[in-house]
Amino acid sequence: MEGAGHKNSRRNFKICCGVTLLLSIVLIIVSITLFHTILKPKKPQIILHPISLDEIESQILSRLSLNVTLRLIITIKNQNYGSFKFEDSIASLIYHGNNSVGEIVIEHGTVPSKGKLNTRSYANITGDKLVKSPYFIKDIEAGSLNFTSYLTLHGKVKMLKIFKIHAIVNSYCDISILVHSHLAIQLSCHSKVRL
Repeated sequence: MEGAGHKNSRRNFKICCGVTLLLSIVLIIVSITLFHTILKPKKPQIILHPISLDEIESQILSRLSLNVTLRLIITIKNQNYGSFKFEDSIASLIYHGNNSVGEIVIEHGTVPSKGKLNTRSYANITGDKLVKSPYFIKDIEAGSLNFTSYLTLHGKVKMLKIFKIHAIVNSYCDISILVHSHLAIQLSCHSKVRL
């Protein structure tokens, strides 16, 4: 009788180990599939909505200079299943590829999972560098000033309220200011996320 009980306990042990192994394999396959499909980090969308041009100051008598403040609403859309908490950041405003003529200040915030965040900001455009550019007079005559903003947001993605993954979002936007109507329009923005 002891032999039969011993065989049953061995058999039960083998069945238990087999079921545990099978469940572990299924769990690993499901986890990998979820991570590479649903939980895979997606590009956030960063959109600049120019509101107005303020504080246009120009001095022509002593020397040619120009200072402009561009008011913006920045929309960050999060397409991920985790929230994105980012730090304060400053975007550079570039005129014709090599002259940094201003900065856009972005305060820290949190974008909820599958949600969006609207934040107000401004761009201070320092005209001294702008006016010295060989493209400035041609662009004024054409009626628009074209800028590119480069932004890097450092932050953390919180997945399933458990995992915190460090992420960096790089974005650049093309912005045009229509000189004669004092309007600013955004042409396009492109973002990329790195983990």
